[in-house]
Amino acid sequence: MLKIYSVANWSPFSRKSPADIPRLVAIEPVPNHLAFSVEEPELPEILARLDLTAEFDLFSIQNLVPAHRRCNLAKTSDVFNEGSARFFLHRAEKASANVQKLVTSKRKRESREDLLSTVGEAIRSGLILPMDLQESQPPDQLRLTKPLVFADAPNETVESISPEDVERFLDRPVLIGGNPVFAADFGDDGGVRMTGRTCREYRAALAAGFYAKTTYDIKSEAFLKTTSAILTAAASVRVPLISYIRKPHRGVADLDLLPSSVLPCVSPEDAEMIVGMTDLSLGDLLGRGEIKVLGLSSSVSVRANPRLTD
Repeated sequence: MLKIYSVANWSPFSRKSPADIPRLVAIEPVPNHLAFSVEEPELPEILARLDLTAEFDLFSIQNLVPAHRRCNLAKTSDVFNEGSARFFLHRAEKASANVQKLVTSKRKRESREDLLSTVGEAIRSGLILPMDLQESQPPDQLRLTKPLVFADAPNETVESISPEDVERFLDRPVLIGGNPVFAADFGDDGGVRMTGRTCREYRAALAAGFYAKTTYDIKSEAFLKTTSAILTAAASVRVPLISYIRKPHRGVADLDLLPSSVLPCVSPEDAEMIVGMTDLSLGDLLGRGEIKVLGLSSSVSVRANPRLTD
C-alpha cells in the first residue's frame, strides 16, 4: 500500500526521490489513535473543525499520506494545526481514487498469480490437462465446421447455432455463388418454373416435385442443399452437458479418426490395395509416408503416394 500510495500521491512532506520509497512510512493527518480515545473525546471536535463528517474513517486511504520515517517520528501522535491537516487531507482525497484503482489492480494480479500457480500444479500433477482450460461453449450452442453465410448479411458468418435458431435461419436468404442477388431456379416435369432463395422455399420446392434442371441450376442448388442439411442436423442434435472425451473438439481434420476407406479409387488395383488397409487410419498412412497432406482444415485434402494411385 505504501509504495502504491507514494507513487500515486507524492507528498511534498518528503524531500526524497522515488528511489527512497522503501524507507518511507505512512502518516495520518488525523491520528487514528483518536478513534480509541475515551478520556478526552476530542475527535468529534477535530472532525467538525476540518469539515469532516462523523463517519470519516481514520483508517482509510483518505487519511493516509507517505512521509519519511524521520518526519513521522518527529510528528509522533501530535495533531496537525488546522491548515496543515487540511492540506494533507486534500492531498489524500485527491489521490484516493487512483490509489484504490492501483490497490484493486494489485489484488487482482495477486489473485491471478495464485490461481495460475494452483492450475500449474494441477497440470503438473496430472489432475487436469491444458485442453481442459479451453473456453467451453454454451451447452445449447453447436459449433459448425462449415460456417453459414446468408445474403442479407454477406460479410457475416454464422459459426455456431442452437436448435432454437433453426426456424429463424430457414427464412433467411442463402448466399448463392457469393452474390446476394443470386437465386436458384427449379422446374417440374410439367414445365412450371419457380425460384428459391431460402431453405424453407427450397424444401417446399422439393416437396412439390421441383428440381434443378440445368448444370447452372444444380450449382446454385448446392448452396441451398448444404445450408438446409446443416439446419436439419442442427434441429435434431443436442450437445451433451457432460463429455467423457478428453479431446472434445474433434472433427474430420483429425486424420487419426479417418479410415483408409475414404481414399479415392481410380482403378481396381487401388481398391484392392485400400481393402488391405482396413485397420489403418489416414494418420497411420501419413506416418508411413504412403499419403501426403496437401491441406488441413474442416475439409481435408490428401494425395496418395504414387505407388498407390496414378
